[in-house]
Parts: sequence; structure tokens; C-alpha cells
Amino acid sequence: MSKENRAFDTEGRLLDFAVSVIITTESLPGTEAGKHISRELVCAATSSAVRYAQAQGAGSRDGFVDNLKGCLRQLRGTKIWLLMIERANLVKSLSKLERVIEENEALIAIFAKSIKTAEHKGERAS
Repeated sequence: MSKENRAFDTEGRLLDFAVSVIITTESLPGTEAGKHISRELVCAATSSAVRYAQAQGAGSRDGFVDNLKGCLRQLRGTKIWLLMIERANLVKSLSKLERVIEENEALIAIFAKSIKTAEHKGERAS
């Protein structure tokens, strides 16, 4: 898939992101901290993709926006877990982790803008 098409395939992009997070967690140490961060990180990253899918099936603009906000919350939580991994040096390949963090930040920006746009359109419709 070309980079242009990928930018507009939000569901596919979230799925790819969730998979990259899952792969990242496989390299975390088997310590209590590693296990805890792994569980929380996988939960947050995969939940963002699910919330987006739920938004697509929302029956109203408010439901759509609420699910987008839930997705954004999960992405922001994911960012914190990823930054903990980075700061604690829990993975050997920081370059791979940095790519995951960059994609996370890009997704956060996309969803923040999408929420603003959807809320603004709702205000104009009122």
C-alpha cells in the first residue's frame, strides 16, 4: 500500500500500530515491571483500534465523537507506556521503539484533529 493510501486507511493503520506494539512487548523482559507494562500497553494499543471500529458503527454524531475520544484516550495512554519503556531502557532496539512512538504521535494528532472537525461540524448542524 502506498504511503498516501495508508494515511487514509485509518483502521488498517491502527491495526498495524497495534501489531507493532504487540511485537514490541515480546521483547520486554520477563520481570514484574516488564510483564505489567506489556499487559497495559497491549490493552491500550489494541483498544484504540477497537474503539475506532466502534466509532464507524456509531448511530449518531455524538456516539461517533465519543468513540473517537475513547480511541484518543487509549492512544495517549499507549504513549505513556511506550515512553516508560524508552526511559527505562527495557528494549534493545531503540530505533524500532522510536518508530512505534512516532506512529503513536502521528495517530494522536490525527484523532485530535478528527475530533475537532467532527465537533465543529456538529456545531454547524445545530
